[in-house]
Amino acid sequence: MTVFETLGQDAAERIRPAAVEQMIREISGAGGREVFFAGAVDEDGLIESVRVCARGTEAAVPAFIENLESGDVVLHNHPSGNIAPSEADLRLATAFGFHGHGVYIVDNAITRTYVVVEPFQKRAHKPLDPDELAPLFAPNGPIARALPGYEARPQQTKMMEAVARAFNHDATSVIEAPTGVGKTMAYLIPAILWAMKNKERVVISTRTINLQEQLIHKDIPLLKKALNLSFEAVLVKGRGNYLCPRKLERALSEATLFDDEDDKASLDSIAAWADKTEDGSLSDLPFVPGRELWSRICSEADTCTQAHCPSPRKCFVGKARRDVAKADVLVVNHHMLFSDLSIKKEIGDFSSLAVLPAYKRLILDEAHNVEDSATDYFGANVSRLGALALLGRFVRSDRNQERGLLPYLKTRLVKEGYSHGRREVDEILEVIDNEALPALTAAREALLTAFSALRSLASEKCRGFGKELRWRLTEPVLKDPELREIHTVYVLPAVEEVDACVSAIVKVVQKLKKLPVPEEADEPPFAAEIYQLDGYRERLANLGSVLTGMTKETLDPNTVRWMEIDTENAHVLRLARCPLEVGDDLAEWVYENLDTVVLTSATLTVNNSFHFFMKRAGVDRIQDHPVETQLLDSPFDFSEQAMLCIPRDHP
Repeated sequence: MTVFETLGQDAAERIRPAAVEQMIREISGAGGREVFFAGAVDEDGLIESVRVCARGTEAAVPAFIENLESGDVVLHNHPSGNIAPSEADLRLATAFGFHGHGVYIVDNAITRTYVVVEPFQKRAHKPLDPDELAPLFAPNGPIARALPGYEARPQQTKMMEAVARAFNHDATSVIEAPTGVGKTMAYLIPAILWAMKNKERVVISTRTINLQEQLIHKDIPLLKKALNLSFEAVLVKGRGNYLCPRKLERALSEATLFDDEDDKASLDSIAAWADKTEDGSLSDLPFVPGRELWSRICSEADTCTQAHCPSPRKCFVGKARRDVAKADVLVVNHHMLFSDLSIKKEIGDFSSLAVLPAYKRLILDEAHNVEDSATDYFGANVSRLGALALLGRFVRSDRNQERGLLPYLKTRLVKEGYSHGRREVDEILEVIDNEALPALTAAREALLTAFSALRSLASEKCRGFGKELRWRLTEPVLKDPELREIHTVYVLPAVEEVDACVSAIVKVVQKLKKLPVPEEADEPPFAAEIYQLDGYRERLANLGSVLTGMTKETLDPNTVRWMEIDTENAHVLRLARCPLEVGDDLAEWVYENLDTVVLTSATLTVNNSFHFFMKRAGVDRIQDHPVETQLLDSPFDFSEQAMLCIPRDHP
């Protein structure tokens, strides 16, 4: 018996006989080739029925992901009998797992099953018992034994019970817990126990990095030890924190052409680290690289080749996402949470794959910052430095040399591209030299002129003192003749130049895609460069759209716009817009799409009332879930344990 004939487990432990018979018939009808099924899971966790979603090749799989029901399991057979997952299987499993779907691999006879990702099933909930939770915080309880100097606090137990009720009753709970209550442990324990008992992931979002690291490196390990629990908790980081091996490889080859010795030395050090690191994140790097250098080699969503990556085994983001898909508890920050929500809001599907996988239970710590974080992500901004940096991704002058994606692409085309056809390569070079590069130069000059004019006007109109000034663009301000002239004479022409860049880049990409693919190649020529050009081109198009809207005469409802300048730095100009109120967005895209939301902070009330916070954060608009509030008092006697001191020599 071979190793792979014993891999996995008996299929009968996962699949009902009727579903097994149906799968065997379908695989036989497909001539023994691969067949992809969607399996419905019963209350016992067994697949009771299946339906065919795709046949033949895995290339058809992503097309049916949107047709899966919540909790379905994706199954497919390996005709070879080896049911170990391939790299392609793992990439697909990551996508399915993010949606809460399980992924199984079977042999053709459906005798063995390999579970790649467990499904998060919608089962009857196993409620938390507050009477069983309370002793955990007792003076002689497991937390006290694991934590030297522990003091039992009744407020902590009350908060834990409130969080448990929110989970049990699919409710929203708003809790003010003053400093010293120990709210972190009070929400962690019910969140972890709920995730373990009900096989439902719980997301914990907080504002500060310090609290995130405290949760992952201190509080959660303490609970694992004190309560003797086995579960997976993951700190979710944004893509920009991870190295992209493909971009590093390109940067290393580009360094031999353009970079100075310092950059080359840094890239060599990063390359040596990349061969050893398991994590691949910036925090694991033993030194801090320059921001511009890291931006060239970090992972970016809009330039990622995803399933077409030539080195998926080396992808640190892919590994991190697989860890996230399997985790019981995800620790994120508000920045990432609302980035995820803004994407889901834009595409109109809360259960879709965005930054985070599907989830139904959310704890918002430091909830007093929720409104600010949501406002940032439901708004938009454009800055002088950001616009120039984006253009610099295509081409920039540094030390009398041209760098960037287009000069690198030109060098590669000249060096190796003639194997793809001299006429085709010459056409691409002609578009780059005669259309794309001139358009980028013109756009840069037009944007600099527009930003300079806007900054001069803002500096003249701003009435205030200090280094940083803001000029709010109210309806009367937007009708100002000088601003209208700048909009017409400078801003709109600059946007036209940006649009011309977009058109030129589209033309370059189209011609690159027409290059013939060598028979021995695993991917089209210049595939990585095509992805990056497409990603940067989309950013350029968005830049033009946002800039146009910033100085238009009409002000959209529930919107505020402003300019920011630095009186000491002429290069700093930022135009921003955001909603005046995000309560409706939060109610529609957060609370109504989740079963449980816990919002907690030390500062949520005004005059002992939650009214202001609930209105601004949209909690008062929840209709389909019960809402509970709890205002806890402090465990400290401030009259006896605190002093208010005013220094007499304060300036």
